[in-house]
Amino acid sequence: MDTNNEYRAMCMNSPEIQSKWNPSEGDFMLTKSSYCDGQNNNGCTDNKPCLHCLEMGNVYVISGKYDYDELVGGTHWFFGGSACVKGDGCRCNDTHCSIMSESGYSTIVPSPFKCSKEDMVWLPRQDQIQSMFLNGYTEISKVRKFTWWIDTEAEYNGFKDSLEMLWLMFYMRTIHNKQWNKMVNVKKWEDININE
Repeated sequence: MDTNNEYRAMCMNSPEIQSKWNPSEGDFMLTKSSYCDGQNNNGCTDNKPCLHCLEMGNVYVISGKYDYDELVGGTHWFFGGSACVKGDGCRCNDTHCSIMSESGYSTIVPSPFKCSKEDMVWLPRQDQIQSMFLNGYTEISKVRKFTWWIDTEAEYNGFKDSLEMLWLMFYMRTIHNKQWNKMVNVKKWEDININE
């Protein structure tokens, strides 16, 4: 699974992808945090971290979920955490994990260990990207269309990218008519000029 900085930026800067996220066990996600403390003037915030802060974000995998009543916070997705040995010199005296709920509200865990879905960036796996489009096609047909795209239209691609990155580029090109601008100071999805 690709979790490199470029793929993180591609996913974070794609509201089209993030809006499709229905969290489930096995999903990879990244924390959105700003570590700049106002040291730069690039508009880095917790909701839109700069590339440097994005690189420092923690990647987690959802390990489980439980559907609580809405009064408790609704569905909780569990991730991260640690296990400690009780009474054997460990500073922590318990096991814990972090939770994510739709709104970030939960009555079962203290503040440092809870977040909202909006606080995270979904990093879809290749199979998840493939399932988002070309509905009605067999898996073999999807791969053939992908291969054709790489052979004919992906000339801007240096083929040093992971399969997650390539499939995401193919999805964004096919469904949203966008391509990824890899320039160091840009790193964003741009509309493709149809008149080119």
